[in-house]
Amino acid sequence: MKCWCVRVCSLAVELFAAFAALPQVQAAMSASLSPSVSSPSPLGTLVTWSAAAPGASPGVLWYRFRSRPQGGDFRIIRDYGPYNTLDWTAAGHEGTYEVELSVRNLDTGEAAVTSVQYQMTSRVTGAAPVISPTANPLVFLYSAPPCPAGGQMYVRFVSPDGYEQRTPSKACLAGLSMNFYLAGLRADSVYTVNHTLLVGADSTDGPVLPLATPGVSFSIPSYTVLQPQPQPGDEGLLLQAAIFYYNIAVATDLNGNLVWYYPSTFSYLTRPAPGGYFFGVNEDPAQGTSAQLLREFDLAGTTVLETNAARINEQLAALGKRQITSFHHEATLLPDGKILALAAVEQMMTGVQGPAAVDVIGDMILVLDQNLQVVWTWDAFDHLDPYRLPTLGETCTPTGGGCPPFYLANQAVDWLHGNALQLTPDGNILYSMRHQDWVIKIAYGNGQGNGDILWRLGKDGDFTIVSSDPSPWFSHQHDANFLPGDSTALTVFDDGNVRRAADPGAHSRGQVLQLDEQNHVAVLVLNADLGAYAYALGSAQRLAGGNFHFNVGFIQGTVDTAQSVEVDPSGRILYDLQVSTPEYRSFRVHDLYGVPAMISESAASYSAGAVASGSIVSSFGQNLAMVEQASAGLPLLTTLAGTSVKVKDSAGVERLAPLIYVAPVQLDYVVPAGTAVGPASVTVLNGTQVSAAGALQVSQVAPGLFSANSDGKGVAAGIAVTIHADGSQDAQYVFTAASPPGGRTGVPVDLGGPADQVNLMLPGTGFRGAGSLAGFSAAIGGVSAPVLAAGPDPDFPGVDWVNIQVPRSLAGNGQSGIVLTVDGATANTVTVNIR
Repeated sequence: MKCWCVRVCSLAVELFAAFAALPQVQAAMSASLSPSVSSPSPLGTLVTWSAAAPGASPGVLWYRFRSRPQGGDFRIIRDYGPYNTLDWTAAGHEGTYEVELSVRNLDTGEAAVTSVQYQMTSRVTGAAPVISPTANPLVFLYSAPPCPAGGQMYVRFVSPDGYEQRTPSKACLAGLSMNFYLAGLRADSVYTVNHTLLVGADSTDGPVLPLATPGVSFSIPSYTVLQPQPQPGDEGLLLQAAIFYYNIAVATDLNGNLVWYYPSTFSYLTRPAPGGYFFGVNEDPAQGTSAQLLREFDLAGTTVLETNAARINEQLAALGKRQITSFHHEATLLPDGKILALAAVEQMMTGVQGPAAVDVIGDMILVLDQNLQVVWTWDAFDHLDPYRLPTLGETCTPTGGGCPPFYLANQAVDWLHGNALQLTPDGNILYSMRHQDWVIKIAYGNGQGNGDILWRLGKDGDFTIVSSDPSPWFSHQHDANFLPGDSTALTVFDDGNVRRAADPGAHSRGQVLQLDEQNHVAVLVLNADLGAYAYALGSAQRLAGGNFHFNVGFIQGTVDTAQSVEVDPSGRILYDLQVSTPEYRSFRVHDLYGVPAMISESAASYSAGAVASGSIVSSFGQNLAMVEQASAGLPLLTTLAGTSVKVKDSAGVERLAPLIYVAPVQLDYVVPAGTAVGPASVTVLNGTQVSAAGALQVSQVAPGLFSANSDGKGVAAGIAVTIHADGSQDAQYVFTAASPPGGRTGVPVDLGGPADQVNLMLPGTGFRGAGSLAGFSAAIGGVSAPVLAAGPDPDFPGVDWVNIQVPRSLAGNGQSGIVLTVDGATANTVTVNIR
């Protein structure tokens, strides 16, 4: 049986399905709702609502909480479940809010609804902004006076050592104050804070306010810097999901100093979401399905969305689906606002995972809408081979580490142990199965797919791997994800349990695989030995500057530890922070607001190293622009389709970048002339809304040569010019110009007679800043070749040209690599076919 896409048309339909089979009862009970703090209260006040059901008959009561601003639509905060209190606040704008309680008696069918209005008042009493504490001692509420409708405002705050963070921008609403959570603050420190108001092309800065943070007694693990970072990076904070001994979500700086924590106990954080929100799950093997929670919460620690496995099971039963036991390992926000989550399913099976009846734990992938209603499911029991055992024979006990709650037996086969989900760039789902040593791609089709398995990546899967490593495939992996905006490169943390079983000295690895999905070929382009072995847990992330972050999640020892490790593209360890507890995942971030990170590379070489002032850069990410648009001509504009790019250099000067091309997943632009050498930050704006941020390392020169297939390798995008003895000249492309990019090959270049001279005119970028022609050298096919001229294109911004003479000794050499070096920096290798 196949699991097809399921859509629930409306809340009314869902409620009818849930109640239709219940006996009709004259409701004798009522609902009551009371706040811990009387209305009105200042904006951001934490209010605990207590629910009751006077007159209810004996039975199990479930409660649902919703809220809305006056005149708005209700939104679920906590769906039906056994909890009768809710911590709630409104921190966006002052006004009247309505909090609704619905109560159901599961045994009798009784139901009742009530609602209470609550007034939140502005914290701004004059023309100056104010900063107020929240229930979380490391989170503050910044409140500014109203601003003109159509404007935008954001807040920046700077640490004593100069580390700057910004909130996302918010639209001004006439007559209403502007309010922002400030989070990512180190305790016992003094920050400077001010806002910026953007109205049209004008910007106005608010007054600079001091913010002194208090000391904090919150208990966190100890940290040891094993290898300090050689230079400050853009992602200077570390968001962590500590488990087992702490079960907390925390953020620290790169030295382990606390800058944020989630004040509630929870199993673990799964992913951050844009805007300062986080997803997490709570698993309690001693409780039933109503205690297994999926939650979204904000920076202050307030729950904004929550459901439980029992409530989801009501919906699944109505849809004819299997039941889940709990949520586990993954919950993340999709671009359309839906939630992608992983849940456990168990079945008693005979003669499949053993000769007798065996409890087998599988997985169900769920997609929930913004009101926590199931709209798509995928059940592993419908699509995977249950006879394929866990590769190391793993089983679960009720309190076994890492296993989701299960109920049908005292021991179960941990068949899949899925641990990561991602929406792929083409709208399908990537799913990592630790105990199968596979990452598979599932036909989701942006909600319209049938769940078929499109391919399996890993040992004995569908791909051939290209690597010199005798054991190249990952095993018992974590956090497999495509890079932002890149459907060909995949990062994964290779725990390496299968290698470790064969070699007790084996370490875990950080890997990047370049995938050719059409031909099912995987090239292992990074295979970094991380210096330690993680029995379980872990995460993988590419950083904005081109390096990689890996969480070595569970290093067993006298004290179980984890390490957050940064490596460069060659696998060299640059930074290593050890923490005295296992960590499910850790994330390197610039701030806690979840502004999507983007990756920037030379547009010629597609190398994530340094770039040069005046060179062309390609940046990749998500939601970078609203639409696709290319520059219509010269001069290049600094705004295309409402998108602009700002580059702030090491001297603190911010400039708008000339734009060549914008699209939702890619931007091509020129690093503004005059950008200082050193680290630079890049901010992408759609209108006045920050949509992405990243980093550049700017060097004096960063040579790159354009390839004909626009991938930084293969045949050069160049011209061969033959100068004859009589001074006449012929020119030809060195690539098949009639073929589309991606399919272009080299055209043989004839070196002509003894008196002819052939020069290669090669376009590139990043070398106009060279001191002189003396700093250029080149080799073709390993033979030194004279560099005759080099410099910027007189017409197109960012493009540089180099003129290289082809040595006659290369006649008949065939495919030959071209290596260009400028002031000691070497460009990417491209080729030419010499007849």
